[in-house]
Amino acid sequence: MITDFDQAVEKVTKDWREYFNLAEDLREHEEILNIVLRADDLFANGSRCFHHLFWRDDRKIAENNLLEYEDVLLLVEEAQDYFQDNLDFPDSNIPEYLMNEDEVFERYNLHIEIDDFDGELTDEFGAEDAEDIRERLEQVIDDRVISSIRRHFADERVSNYIALDPQSPPTDPKQIMAACLIHIDNLFLAPKEFFTEENLHLIFEEHFKALDITPRQTWWYSSNSDKLIAHINSFLPLLNLNADSALIQSIMKVDQNKKSLGTVIPKFDINAKSSDHFNDDMPFEDYSDEALAEHMKKKPFEFRKLSEDQKNIRSVALKAVQGHGHLLENCNEEFRSDPEFVLAAVKYNGSCIKYALGGLQDDRDFIQKCVEADGYTLEHISNQDFLNDKALALLAIDNYGSAFGIISKLSDSLKNDPEIILAGLKKDRSSLSAASEALHKDRDFILDCIKTNGDCFGVITNDEFKNDREIVEQALDNLSEEVLKWDSVANGIASNISDELKKDRSIANKLLKANPYTISYFPHFDFTKEEILGFIQTNTKTYRHLNEHHKNDLDIVSLVIEKDPNMFSEMKAELKENKDLALKAVNTLSLLYVELNKELKVDKDILDSILNNPVKRTN
Repeated sequence: MITDFDQAVEKVTKDWREYFNLAEDLREHEEILNIVLRADDLFANGSRCFHHLFWRDDRKIAENNLLEYEDVLLLVEEAQDYFQDNLDFPDSNIPEYLMNEDEVFERYNLHIEIDDFDGELTDEFGAEDAEDIRERLEQVIDDRVISSIRRHFADERVSNYIALDPQSPPTDPKQIMAACLIHIDNLFLAPKEFFTEENLHLIFEEHFKALDITPRQTWWYSSNSDKLIAHINSFLPLLNLNADSALIQSIMKVDQNKKSLGTVIPKFDINAKSSDHFNDDMPFEDYSDEALAEHMKKKPFEFRKLSEDQKNIRSVALKAVQGHGHLLENCNEEFRSDPEFVLAAVKYNGSCIKYALGGLQDDRDFIQKCVEADGYTLEHISNQDFLNDKALALLAIDNYGSAFGIISKLSDSLKNDPEIILAGLKKDRSSLSAASEALHKDRDFILDCIKTNGDCFGVITNDEFKNDREIVEQALDNLSEEVLKWDSVANGIASNISDELKKDRSIANKLLKANPYTISYFPHFDFTKEEILGFIQTNTKTYRHLNEHHKNDLDIVSLVIEKDPNMFSEMKAELKENKDLALKAVNTLSLLYVELNKELKVDKDILDSILNNPVKRTN
C-alpha cells in the first residue's frame, strides 16, 4: 500500500489503476482524485476502459448516449448535493457534523451506479471487463463524494469552533470545560458525567457574555438550540430544577435558548408575551392601522404577509418601504407612482428607483432628488438623456462611495470626459477602468489620474505606461490608505509594474513601505530579518509570502502571533506543535485551541490559560 503523497501522485499519473493501491487518506485527496478522473486511459483507449470512439466522437456519444468527463463530474456534484440535502436525522440529539462518522454513513446508502449504456460496454469489452470498468469508476466517484462530505464536516466543526473530536470524545473535565467556553456546541460531545448543574451554569453564563459582547455575530449561537437543550435534558432533567435555579436563569438570558427551554419545561412561563402592543401570536387583521405601521418599523418584511387591503393602507406601506426599500415592489401602483414612497425607497437603496411607476423615472427634477439621496440611483435608470447629463453624473459620483458602476453606465461621451473620470477617481480607483480607450492612451491624462489617486496605477491598461518611470514613481508617491487596508489593491499595483522596474530597489522600497504584502513581487532582493520584522509590524499577512527560512524563524513567528493570532491557523504543523507558540496563540486568542493537536489540547498549561482567563472574542 502506498502511503507517500508524492509517490502516489507519480504512480497514479502513470496508471490510474494504482489508485486502488493507495492508503485511504490518499484516496480521498482531491488532487489525486482529479488525476484519476481525468486519466486518458480511463476515458479514451485503454484495454479495460471506455473506447475513444464511444468517449470522444460526438456522433457516437449522441448515438449511444454515453458519458463525457463533464457528465462524470456532474454525477459527483449531484451525489454530494444529494448527500448533504439528506443530512437531517431528527431522531438524533446532535447535529450531523458532530456524529461519529460511521453513524452518518450508515444512515445514508452512498453509492453511484454507472449505467451499462444499453449493453454497449458489455458488447465492447465483454461482461467481465465491462463490470470491472463500472466498479472502478464507481469507487472513484464514491470516494470523491465521501471526501467532499468529510471536508464539509471538518469545515462545519471549525466554523463553529468545535474543539472536541467527535470520533473520540474526551473525558477530562478541564478539557471539556475549556472547549465549551470556546463554543457551547462542544457540549454535544461531552460525556454524561459532565452534565452537572454547576458545570452547565458556568458555560451558559459564558455563552451569554459572548452574545452580549458580539450581538450581531451569529456564530456564538448553538447550531441547533432545540437539540442542545433536549440533549442536556436527556442527562440532567431540567424539569426537576426550580424555576429560580442558577442554571435555568442563565439559560433564559438568551432568547433563542429561552424558546427551546419552553419545549422541555412547559410549566414555566418561558414564552411570556411581550409588553409590546403588537402581539406576534395574533393574526394581523386583529390589529389597528397604527399597530401595523409600528410593527412594520421593526419587521418590514412581514409586509408581504399582509392582506391586499392592509398593504393598501398608506401609513403601513410607507413604514415598510422606509424599513426596506425593495418592498416598494410589493406595493400597489398608486404608491409606486408616489414621489414620497419612491424617494423613501431610494434613500434605503438607489437601486429601488427601478420599481417607480407613473413616469417618475423620466422626471429629471425627481431623479435629481433621488441622486442627491443616493448617487447609486443613476446606475439603475434607463433614460439615455439622464445618462448623458454631466451635471447629474457629477452629482451621482459625489453622492456615492464607488464611482466605477456609475461611470460604466454613462454615455460614451461622458466616459471620454476627463472631468468625469477624475471626479470618480477621488472616490474610487477603479473609475479609470470605465474611461474610454482614447483616455487610456493619453499620457498627460494618465499622469493627472495618478496625481489624483495613485492607486489607479493598478488598473491602467497601456503597457508603455507600466514601464514609464515617471508615471510609476508618481503613482507610488500618491498612494492612499486603501493600499494598506486592502491587499488586493496593493497587489494590483505591484502586478502592473513592469518586470524591469520591479528590479529597481527604490521602486520596491516605495511599494513595500506602503504595503509589504507585495513582497512576493520582488524576488530579486534578499531582505534581512530586521526588515522582515518591520514588514510584519506593518502587515502581518506578509508572513504568507516569506521564504521558508523566514517562515520558520521563531522571532518572526512569535511577532506574527502577537500581531494577528489568527495567522496561527495558517502555519505549518511543526510550528503549531511547538508548545510555546501554541500557548502564546491561545493566550492571545483562546479560540485557537481548536487548531491544536490532541496532545496540546490536554496540556495543563494550555487548559489553565483558557479556564483562568476570559475567552477573548473578535468582531
